[in-house]
Amino acid sequence: MSLALADDPVQFAISVDGEPVVIDNKPVAQVKPEKVRQVENRAQHRARRTDVDLNDVDIQVKFDGLDTRPVLNVATDDIEESFKTGDRIRFFTASNYPAYIDRAEIRVFGEDDNLTPESVPLAVVPAKLNGETEWDVPPVHDGDDALIYVLRVYGKNGLYDETRSRVIWLETPERLQDMVDDDGDLATDIAVDEALSATTIGVDNVQGALDMSEDYALRRNIPVVGGTVTVYGRNVPGDYQVRTLGDDVEVDDDGSFVIQRIIPNGEHSVDVSVDKPNGETAVEFSRDIDIPDSEWFYMGLADLTIGQRTGSHNIEEVRDEEYDEVYTNGRVAFYLKGKIKGEYILTAALDTEEDDLADLFPGLDERNARQLLKELNADDYYPVYGDDSAAIDDAPTSGKFYVRLQHHDSHIMWGDYRVRIDGTELQNTNRALYGAQAVYQPDKATSFGAPQTQLQAYGAAPDTLSAVDQFLGTGGSVYFLNHSDLTADTETLTIEVRNPDTGVVVSSSTLAYGEDYTIDYIQGVIILTDPLASKTGTTSAVRFGAIGGNDVYLVAEYDYTPVIEDVDGTVYGGRAEQWFGDHLRIGVTGSSDGTGEDTKDAYGADVRLRYSDSTFLDAEIAKTHGAASGQSISMDGGLTHTDLNTNDIGKSALGWRLAGQVDLADINENAEGLIQAYFEDKQAGFNSLTEDLNAPQMQWGISANAELSDTLSLALSYDYFDSESYYNEDSHSYVVGSSKQQGDLSLTRQIDERWALSGGLGYTLQRRPSETTVATYGDDGERLDLGIRAEYTLDDEESTVYVFGQTTVFDKGNIERGDRGGIGTSYQITERLGLDGEVSYGTTGWGGMAGVSYKPNDTDRYYVNYVLDPDRAYDWNQTYDLYGQDLRTVVVGAEQRMNDMWSVYAENNYDLYGERNTMSRTYCVKFEPDAIWTVDAAYEGGMVDDDTIDPITGLKNTDFDRDSFSLAFNYDDDEENGIVARLRGEARFEDSEDGTDDIDSYLI
Repeated sequence: MSLALADDPVQFAISVDGEPVVIDNKPVAQVKPEKVRQVENRAQHRARRTDVDLNDVDIQVKFDGLDTRPVLNVATDDIEESFKTGDRIRFFTASNYPAYIDRAEIRVFGEDDNLTPESVPLAVVPAKLNGETEWDVPPVHDGDDALIYVLRVYGKNGLYDETRSRVIWLETPERLQDMVDDDGDLATDIAVDEALSATTIGVDNVQGALDMSEDYALRRNIPVVGGTVTVYGRNVPGDYQVRTLGDDVEVDDDGSFVIQRIIPNGEHSVDVSVDKPNGETAVEFSRDIDIPDSEWFYMGLADLTIGQRTGSHNIEEVRDEEYDEVYTNGRVAFYLKGKIKGEYILTAALDTEEDDLADLFPGLDERNARQLLKELNADDYYPVYGDDSAAIDDAPTSGKFYVRLQHHDSHIMWGDYRVRIDGTELQNTNRALYGAQAVYQPDKATSFGAPQTQLQAYGAAPDTLSAVDQFLGTGGSVYFLNHSDLTADTETLTIEVRNPDTGVVVSSSTLAYGEDYTIDYIQGVIILTDPLASKTGTTSAVRFGAIGGNDVYLVAEYDYTPVIEDVDGTVYGGRAEQWFGDHLRIGVTGSSDGTGEDTKDAYGADVRLRYSDSTFLDAEIAKTHGAASGQSISMDGGLTHTDLNTNDIGKSALGWRLAGQVDLADINENAEGLIQAYFEDKQAGFNSLTEDLNAPQMQWGISANAELSDTLSLALSYDYFDSESYYNEDSHSYVVGSSKQQGDLSLTRQIDERWALSGGLGYTLQRRPSETTVATYGDDGERLDLGIRAEYTLDDEESTVYVFGQTTVFDKGNIERGDRGGIGTSYQITERLGLDGEVSYGTTGWGGMAGVSYKPNDTDRYYVNYVLDPDRAYDWNQTYDLYGQDLRTVVVGAEQRMNDMWSVYAENNYDLYGERNTMSRTYCVKFEPDAIWTVDAAYEGGMVDDDTIDPITGLKNTDFDRDSFSLAFNYDDDEENGIVARLRGEARFEDSEDGTDDIDSYLI
């Protein structure tokens, strides 16, 4: 311990480790010995004296335990400032685990960069951790609105952590004009936000009132093992500076400060100094802290009841000797969490619930029947607390027992967990289970941040079934699942953009609960935050169909409890993958699911040859055996579902796949573009997450996008799909084959900043011999289309207006011509009001779409979507035939927070195509009169009016109606009186014209 005292000492007294250093504002050497002994005799324990004396001077050093939460963040000093070439930018970095970091750097990229771990930065700036770093803006491309940057920190073994990207705004004449008001002054914050929202990046990455204590990490690979130490104080004199834990600490205006760091296990000295404004040290001291290897928290209870019932001989016994036997009931429960040797975390919990002693411990591996209560999401009915508190289930289990032993990113456990296998396209899995799981992932990574080794194994005996429902977007937000009574938190929702001809997934994104959707687990209803369109639309010069573009699907994976049958069987599987250097990855995957009517097995292997993150080749082979189950598809938002598992093949089937892409920048650094290709071949009976093939299938495709010059770009694609004719010996049924080829070539010239002109060709060849009736005219033939498109960008640089036209220059066979012309716009009226619209006319009639969305604030939204697509009848993916004329699809929805007590939501969806019309409607009302009571009422209904004829039976398809009502009450007075009560009732009525689907269900 060392001490330095200035000539003008700070006005307080302090002793450290029991030794007085300042008494009555005087150095101890200037105080009488009797007075020194008086101070020394006040302490009763040396360690206690340190804490007490530090508290007297409002400075404390505290060990907060072994529960570590790493923080990594970066920001610039002013978001309202824009920069030009040569300007100096100040970055500020923050991390609470510098002891594990060897070096740090800020990586700066261009605005249009799609960041990956291997993206080449414009600049790499060595950064000072927990300090300030300066950098001068280099020359940038004309027209660039911004640069983006990340903070990357390196630890041992090449492991690194990295933040998400943030924005550096660049000076442009347009932005400067938007940010200056009529008087020439900087506009208000609201005006600045509106100006920034006009950029291509948007305001989400703006570092506004940034809290540098928040974690902003995107990638984490550095293992952080140790304990958390906090140093904090109050009443530090004005203009004085505090330094501790190796960093200068900012002192607030009221003289308070706080700093927290994660420190490795072992003994450490925490130095604290208080410096005068002139830089001289006023006081400094050192506090010894021991970060232990182990820390434990545990609690438990045991309850035992022994008794005997007695009664007169006249009492009728419900069971033999009911009043003679002695009964013994009990309950055992505990929770335990601790860290072993500073690296292993053990979490365990047990709750047998009250039962007969003989039945307490048998069946620890079985799911608890009371898990139905978890399907009532507490967040839907609990009021929002004002203390920013949160409840965390640290031992999630659907049974009586939970245990988990974790070492960095590896663990072994029993309880609730989610299996995620996504390194393979043919055997990807994402399912929530209750059982055993083991994951091994050592602390070694490739140069681009991927774990070198990953092993995963799992096993469970679930009493629920899994299902995968696929929904073609309806333009609305409400979708009805094929099953009700879902197991809470088992769902995974994904938006997939698919090639309409081959079904190949072009892109996908996983949705987040609360942000992107809400779900009613009991009724099985999903409400998306934003409506989901059925088509992406197209910017190509030639379109296939009245609307054009790829199909958009919502894919829902979930577990549910069947109404009648008991679930029996096991689920197990695993995956292992290993990177050999940075360019070769080999993986093997296997799984078995015996919970359905038949056991489904799948196993396979995959290889990735990687040149860079954007140039690679994947090869995969997989074999499946047994029939799949639980797969369905819906074209009307879930009012009707078509079962995909009807082929009854059930034999072994092989599937293999090749896919790759080449980034032209990896060949020539000045080139811009991407070439992609794929090939798939699957036997009849092959099944995966979203398909169950009833015939052999082969498909391939190639696409390319390239910038030929600064003003000329090329886009081309060609896809081939073939489904062979196949005779199913098991079901004695015959499937007639079909094939389709489709390609397009487009050249786009950017004439100036506003105008762009595109021209191209589109080719279609389709063979479907079984469809030769008038109703499906257009399914067998070929044609070549020629098209042109002109687009104009408006002054806001975001809104566009376009016109297009195309004509068929060659056609042959039974196929419609592709003549069509139209006009459209995408117009951002205000920051919160947008309009998209298009109208066209062609061979198949009028087509068009219109959408208006308005978000006046963060809680309210209103939307109307209209689609007229006469070519829907020719879509091979339709699960039912469409006859007649498309009369439109209309979706109207609104969500509003009316006041502090009332909020409402409603959506109506009308799909009117010829002889088959559907309608769905949803209404929800929530009433919160105070912080204790919550009332939630909802109605969800649907109707199918189907006058089409079933081609198999020759009979009219049945009409269908569905109505469901729910009412929920929640009373939460836990803080005042310890009373919490919930009541929810649901009634669901399904009625079909022929009585085959009549179901009434009730739940309280």
